[in-house]
Amino acid sequence: MKENTFDENECLRKFNQFVDAANNYYKARNIFYRELSLTNCRDFILAFIRNNINNPSNNLVCLEILGNLSNREKIQLFDLLLLHSLENHGHTWKAQEIIKSLPKSWLIDNIEKYADPLIKNNDDYWSVLLDIYSDLDANLAQRLALKAIQHPDSDIREIGEWFLEKQNPSG
Repeated sequence: MKENTFDENECLRKFNQFVDAANNYYKARNIFYRELSLTNCRDFILAFIRNNINNPSNNLVCLEILGNLSNREKIQLFDLLLLHSLENHGHTWKAQEIIKSLPKSWLIDNIEKYADPLIKNNDDYWSVLLDIYSDLDANLAQRLALKAIQHPDSDIREIGEWFLEKQNPSG
């Protein structure tokens, strides 16, 4: 069996390459956000995000930028943000993190009108949405669970029943 050899110089070279790349990224990021706050590029940035967030090459960059925008701007793109929080891809956590950064009162008052069309078109979103709702407000989550147990699809009814049982284990 070939033994794994340790080359300290090679490790140091790779580490230094990573540090240089990370430092260049943070410098570029700081310049971008500083200049973005001084210019009238906001509409362009919002349009870029709307048009590119579904592109796997740009998805994480769009979410990163979106996370650094104002709440008003995040709300303008909330439909996309919520969709990305429900999709099964590697950046779901980032979209959910951005959603949780919005004012809780706005989310409680508005999330259902954005979520309802999504769950009508995709049965896979119910359980993730229940998790998001339960992080926001118990009544909101209970409403969705009760809606789920009325659904014609038995899998969705099970999700609602499971959630309600989890909330009230004593039955």
